[in-house]
Amino acid sequence: MATSPNAHLNPAELMTLRKVLFGVGNALPTDHRDVLLDMGLIVAHKLGGFVVTDTGRQTAETAVWRGPK
Repeated sequence: MATSPNAHLNPAELMTLRKVLFGVGNALPTDHRDVLLDMGLIVAHKLGGFVVTDTGRQTAETAVWRGPK
């Protein structure tokens, strides 16, 4: 089931997204990776690893955690 890129990330997922953005996310927690891929915020790079999409970059730069639902 696809998750909207407008859904809120929890603090740990947001930190993982920011680590990928800044190139320090070498080993991503599987559950975070799956959420970020499903939301279209990151994509697998052809040479290995992951890169942040334009939507992911915007989310990483502007997102504020809003607390539990």
